[in-house]
Formats: sequence, C-alpha cells, structure tokens
Amino acid sequence: RDNISQMRSIVERGVQTIQRLQGFSRQSSEATQESVALNRVAQEALALARSRMASHSHPCLLQEQLGTPPPIRGSFSELLAAVVHLIGNSLDAMPHGGTITVRTEDEKGEALLQVIDDGPGIPPEVKQHLFEPFFTTKGEAGTGLGLAMVCGTVARHGGVVSLDTEPGQGARFSLKFPAAPGVPAK
Repeated sequence: RDNISQMRSIVERGVQTIQRLQGFSRQSSEATQESVALNRVAQEALALARSRMASHSHPCLLQEQLGTPPPIRGSFSELLAAVVHLIGNSLDAMPHGGTITVRTEDEKGEALLQVIDDGPGIPPEVKQHLFEPFFTTKGEAGTGLGLAMVCGTVARHGGVVSLDTEPGQGARFSLKFPAAPGVPAK
C-alpha cells in the first residue's frame, strides 16, 4: 500500500508538470483583451495569498499600497495568476515569516505593480537564471516554469519585468505595463 501511495503521488506530480508544460506552450497573445485595473488584481491576489498563508508555518504580514495606476489592456485572470505566483514565491522564500507588500502606482503614465518582500534576497548567480524555463531553486517541489510564465504573461501584455535584489535585502519584482488610454478600468 505504501508503494502504491508513493506511485500515485509521483504520477500526480507528473500529470501536474505536464499540464503546466501544456499551459506554458499554449500561451498566446490572443488572450482576452479587456480593461484591467491593477489595483483589483493586487487586492484579489492578496486575498488568495491570505487563504494560502493559513497553512504557512510562520505567517507573513501582507500589505497593500495602492496608488492610481492607469488601466491596462489584457487578461485579468492571467495577470492575477502572475501576481499570485510572485506572492507565493515570496511566501516560500520566508519560512520564518516576514513582510510582503504589493504596491501599485502610476509611473510616468505607465501602470506599475510591485511585489516586495523582506526575505533573504537572491544571490547573483541565481538571479541571472530566474526567468529561464525549468530553472528552479525548489528542488523536486518546483517545475521551474512559474517565473518564466510570469515573464511571458507580462510580455504578452506589452510590459516588462524587473527584479531588484541583493542577498539579505529582500526582493522587489516590478511589472510595468503601458496604459490603455481612454479606457475605464473594470
């Protein structure tokens, strides 16, 4: 029975990996285009993270700092998944707790969303590979697709991802998007 249980677990992980690969390979720039308010993305991502944090051994403080970013064109659900992933990575990087801040603002007419943590930071030799598909620091617990998918999602929305980090200084992921002029946000 133990062997069957282990085999079932291995097969389930394999299926999940295949599903992620399929999702990654099917990403298209033809995703639903709607007006998206980054403040709503930030709020919903934090709400989802709070429920995940209930199982976290040392809860983190989740903060929101919402500015007035302009609406952008894109897929709300794809953007939400990207931000949830970034918050999840921050939670994983801080097993003893810490603070995660999701910030939005208008930066010179562009929409900016940041996920900032005060965790251990990321060493330069890891930072240079973070957005590569299949690169992971989580061992068998990770597939190495998450940050590559975040980068792909942001790029499909005409945006760019940047990372500011130093060992011992936390991490700041910044997602910057062009504004959708004249479009009211939903």
